[in-house]
Parts: sequence; C-alpha cells; structure tokens
Amino acid sequence: DLTPKGRRMARFPLSPRLACFLVEMEQTGEPQVLSQACRLAVLISEERPGSEDLLEELKKYRPDYESKRLVEQLEGLLKTGAGGGTQNPGGKKDGPSPPERLAKGLLSAFPDRVARVRGEDTSQTRNRSGRVRELLLSMGGMALAGDGNLTRENEYFVVVEAQDAAGPGTQAKARSLCPIRMDWLLDLFPDKLREELTCEWNPKAQRVEGFKRLKYDQLVLDEKPISSGEFPPQAAALLLKEALSAGPTAYCDPEELRSFLDRSRFVSERTRDFPGMTPATVEETLKELCAGCRSFSDLQSAGLVGALRARLSPKDQSLLEKLA
Repeated sequence: DLTPKGRRMARFPLSPRLACFLVEMEQTGEPQVLSQACRLAVLISEERPGSEDLLEELKKYRPDYESKRLVEQLEGLLKTGAGGGTQNPGGKKDGPSPPERLAKGLLSAFPDRVARVRGEDTSQTRNRSGRVRELLLSMGGMALAGDGNLTRENEYFVVVEAQDAAGPGTQAKARSLCPIRMDWLLDLFPDKLREELTCEWNPKAQRVEGFKRLKYDQLVLDEKPISSGEFPPQAAALLLKEALSAGPTAYCDPEELRSFLDRSRFVSERTRDFPGMTPATVEETLKELCAGCRSFSDLQSAGLVGALRARLSPKDQSLLEKLA
C-alpha cells in the first residue's frame, strides 16, 4: 500500500529519487519548469555528465532518440497525470527562477547528499591532477571537486552523482553538482537541523576551545565560539586527557612536583596516618583543577603542587615541613 506521494512517484519509469524529484516539481504547475525537469531527470538517469555543473549541462543537453521519447513520456505524465500541471497552467512571472526551482527539487530528492565547500585553501586541497576543492558531505567524509567558477561562486551543493574512491587513501570524486542555498535547508528540513556545543583541543595554543554549531546531519552550517560560562562538562575531561598525555612539564614544574612527592613518600613511610600521595591522588587533584581551567597556562597558574599540599591538614603540613 503506497502513500499518496508514493502512488504519484510510481507513475514514472525512473529511479525513486528521480520520481520524487518530478513529484516535487509537479507542484510548481509551470509548463516551462516541468519540461526542463523532465529533461533534467533523463539527463541524470543517463549518468553521463560532461562536466560537474549539472544545470550547465542541462542547457547543452541534446537527448538521443530513446531519451527524447522518455522525456516526452514524462512530460505527458506530468501534464495529464493526477494533479499534474493544473495549479498554475499559465506559469508564474515572479518568485524563484526556473534553475532555482530545479535546484530545490533536486534537494528534496537528494536531501542526504548535501555538501559544503571546505573553506581553507591548503596543500591538502590539491592533488597531482591539478587544483581541486574539498567538499564536506552531510553524510560524513569528503569528496573532491574541480576548483573552478562553480565551486568558487557557490558554497553549498547537492552532489547528484559521485565516483567512489578508487582505493585506500583516495577520496570520492564529485561528477555532478547542483548549487543550492543554505536557507533552503533551514526551510525544507528543520527536522534535520540540530544545535550542539562541542569542544576541541587547539594544539598550537594548548587550550580547549568551545563552539556552538548548527548542523545539518553531519555538516556544520554555522559555528560560533562560546563564552567561558557556556563550556560543557567535556571541556574539563578533554583538558585532563591532554594534560596526562603531555606529562607534568605541560602544566607544572616537574622538579617541584617530584620533590613534593618524594618528601610526602618519605614521611608516609615513617609516620602512621600520614596520607600518601599516590599517582591516583595526583590525577584526582589534576582533574579537580581542570574543572576550572581551559589551558595548560591556566593549570600552571592554578598550581598543582599547591593543590596537592592543600589536601593535607595543617597538622600534616607541619609534620611534612618538620620531617622532610
């Protein structure tokens, strides 16, 4: 039992995605747009892109005999099928342009294939075949696209067709792209959007940085740094992890720490009830310091040795000074 939309899609002798595309385009009721949508659906179904710019390819597309018959069949189904071409038979003069309507229709049919051009221009954006741009994919991972006007003048795309990676260490290659706008994602797919607070380690600055991100699936649409009061609990855990990995030199004076631990061990071995300073004690104290710090510099200012000393009672501190 098909849904109403499913029954409308079943009319078309196309893949489900392209049938969905035509059903979306059917809502425009504009003969010119519907005709272009039929040609575009057949062009995509042929999987023979001459360039990455799908809408530019549509302008040059000359279907052969079989493809032309399919275009005519689709046009007939759209114009005479249930609900097809009846909403606005005269066509609109205002509103989005035909290319924008086609792009929105493709987005509706390929909502999981959204991509954004990676902003940084580094050596990683080039390969042996020449200049390329990296596309960050909403489904995760990256694909490569040519570094031309298409990827320079547009930031967001629907990757209609891509060639899988050839082997380990290689990336997928985008073969057919259609530019879209970010605000379409906000309007069409609010359920795919989510805000999240995230923390990352900046190895150069040796600090935890926090960001508030608006994401579409796994694709970051917007990112803003957060204030110190907004940091989530994982910020302290990340700083602790990096501090333990880097070792004492990153967050305190190693000689001062070694001296204090040696003296404490000396006293604990000779005095009953004197608290021992075990590695677990040091880590627990460091963890407590990380809760109020964001960087190695903050930890150094907080003072690990002073915090360890503060765990001793006044009596034990006096005994430490007297015996060691």
